[in-house]
Amino acid sequence: MVVSNDQDGAGVDPPSTSVRRERNWATSSPTARSPVNVYFDDVPGPTMTSPVAAVLSDPGYRRLFVSGLFVNVARWVDLVTLGWLALQLTGSPFLVGLAAFARTAPLMVVGPFTGIVADRVSRARMLVVAQGVAAATALLLVLVFGSGLGGYGVLVACEVVLGLTWTLDFPARRTSLYSLLGAARVAQAVSLETVSMQVAKIVGPLLAGACLARLGPAASFALMAAGYAGGLIACLGLGPRLQGPGLARTMSVAESLRAGLATAWETRPCGRCCW
Repeated sequence: MVVSNDQDGAGVDPPSTSVRRERNWATSSPTARSPVNVYFDDVPGPTMTSPVAAVLSDPGYRRLFVSGLFVNVARWVDLVTLGWLALQLTGSPFLVGLAAFARTAPLMVVGPFTGIVADRVSRARMLVVAQGVAAATALLLVLVFGSGLGGYGVLVACEVVLGLTWTLDFPARRTSLYSLLGAARVAQAVSLETVSMQVAKIVGPLLAGACLARLGPAASFALMAAGYAGGLIACLGLGPRLQGPGLARTMSVAESLRAGLATAWETRPCGRCCW
């Protein structure tokens, strides 16, 4: 800060070129004949960035986001292909619904326990295993239906396996958001995940419909395998940042499940969503 008095014409050296702002205060004394000029050096403020850009600046989250986009597209390709192929094979709307149930039932049955697993082991490893098994299952569907040996039973059995991989992927992916970004940025990360799912909901059925109309179900399953492979490759670099917290190792599975249900019940928004 530099102070000069215009009355005497004397004072310190004039402000440097870095001085940008000037404030003038008149002295409170009635005998004062000139104001006192006070100069402030210009101090740059903090750079404001978009919350979304701040989240995407994290390399680990970018990998997780790209992986999720690939996996979500593959999942929608699977759902569309499953419904179309089950109807072609059986002609029964009931069996179409049964095949879709086989795809989603594992998440309802096994999901609470895979959430406990996500607290005890490396979440990166869970994601890699889930995408690897899903890609291998999709390749098996390509071979079976590409050779003309596929049937309804094989389709449903493979969909159960894909449903089980979903039970591994879902809790590991959601808890990884907090592990990578912390509580302050997890809301923006969840918003981006929602955008990813909505984009996949548009792109996945479009790609599946084009493959089924022009190339057949084997090509659609090949596209699904490519999606899971892309998700697998993106997850490979996550590594030690997604280790499980390890706190649940001191609790039994039953105690962990009981504690999770109690927390969901006591937290009012969660309780309303669950019940």
